[in-house]
Amino acid sequence: MAPRPPLLLRLAGGLETRPVKLALSLLILVSVLPIQGLEDELRPYFLGIFGVELLLRAVLLGQRGRDRSRLDVLLFVFDIVAWLSFLPLERLLDAHAAHALPLLRLSRLFLLLRFTREIAIDLYAIMTRRELLEQFGLVTLAVWGLAFGASVLLSHLAIPHDYDGRGPAPDTTFLDRIWWSFRQLESADNLVANLRVHPIVAVISLGLTMVGVFVTSFIIGIGANVVDQVVRAARRRPVGYAGHALVIGPVHEAEMLVQEFVRLYERHRALRSIRLSELWLWLVRRGPAPTRHALPRMALLGTEDDPPAYLYAPRMRWVSYRKGDSAQPEALGLVGAAGAKRALILTRPDAGPDADAVTAMAVSSFRTQNRRGHVFVEVQESKNRDLIQAVGGPGTYPLDMQRFLGFFLCQHLITPGVESLYTDLMTADGSEFYTHVFLGDDEARAVAALGEGPGGEISFSRMARAAYQANVILAGVFLGDEVPER
Repeated sequence: MAPRPPLLLRLAGGLETRPVKLALSLLILVSVLPIQGLEDELRPYFLGIFGVELLLRAVLLGQRGRDRSRLDVLLFVFDIVAWLSFLPLERLLDAHAAHALPLLRLSRLFLLLRFTREIAIDLYAIMTRRELLEQFGLVTLAVWGLAFGASVLLSHLAIPHDYDGRGPAPDTTFLDRIWWSFRQLESADNLVANLRVHPIVAVISLGLTMVGVFVTSFIIGIGANVVDQVVRAARRRPVGYAGHALVIGPVHEAEMLVQEFVRLYERHRALRSIRLSELWLWLVRRGPAPTRHALPRMALLGTEDDPPAYLYAPRMRWVSYRKGDSAQPEALGLVGAAGAKRALILTRPDAGPDADAVTAMAVSSFRTQNRRGHVFVEVQESKNRDLIQAVGGPGTYPLDMQRFLGFFLCQHLITPGVESLYTDLMTADGSEFYTHVFLGDDEARAVAALGEGPGGEISFSRMARAAYQANVILAGVFLGDEVPER
């Protein structure tokens, strides 16, 4: 097992979580509110909170070493400047230099770029593509070309009109006419209010307004294309999950499977509660990470561009979808395969007789990144179970679904109504059986404390009562391979 990172580095990693980003963003917005005396009252808190953040940012920057980018260094410089802006500099500087302090305080808004850096980088990469630059250049050239041509025509004809809102004036400049022409293109609300104007002015205003409607529609189309590309770029980023469930294959047809996973997660979350002692052991004494809050964190890897329609349901908000080939390491990296706790690899019916071969490649690719997680593999033909087991190694469980469904059908014919038992055992509507092996010293002492007899014997009824107090029904106890002494 790899050694755990130091406490300071683990805390620094928490800066990238969404709740921390949201909290820091709100504090930045509060710090720039134009409320008299607000900053002076909250100055100590701002200095402390953002000072800790600056320290953790320095730890992260030093840990990355040569892998840090120039953007990381630039954002860290903004962090330093923003923290300095919280100091009472107005008491140290003279009145002339104090005029620059508002600009220094507004530099805190640059910190918001850090929390949206992924979107900003994607947007910059999309907006600077050659085809989009050509489209924006064409629109800009057309708009200002029409405005320039209209203003030249009006200037040469010397047609009097209220171009600047002051009424017809002899000192109207060429720039006033350009701005008036541009406003006709920009919005239909700027069309001349009536026809009691010069006919040429009315014709130019109407023509520019009609062209402006088409230009606006063209710009809206470009904007919609940009938004669509930003959304698609977001789907190409890694999910950032660890210890999650991963489903690979034709996930668009696996709605019932994903829904059952999510329902089980939600059910476990309702039964569990966080404990402060677990947090203390994790942060200070290097204990196991607390996993009481079982959010339905799942990642789906499919072959279609758009995510499955069922992911738009409210309970599916923690389920992420990525497109990619299950045999490619890059695609598995998008769904966090290296940190997945379990993976379910579905067979691909479109592969025909090669379905199990395609599945074996997916298992092999997954195992190159994750040797610890459990892998459940759907197999088309029973003869390929041993092959899948050999490829996946320990922790791999081939599921011969055709054989399983055949057995289930036979059992249903022999024992009608047996599906109710499977519904209770295999869905979130029923109950589950769990096993637990008492290995830790604390667990052994807790079990020994239940002893009643002179030799410390524990009766089953005593254990059942103790389990029932924790809302658990004790169905049995495994005593070991040897027969216990009576």
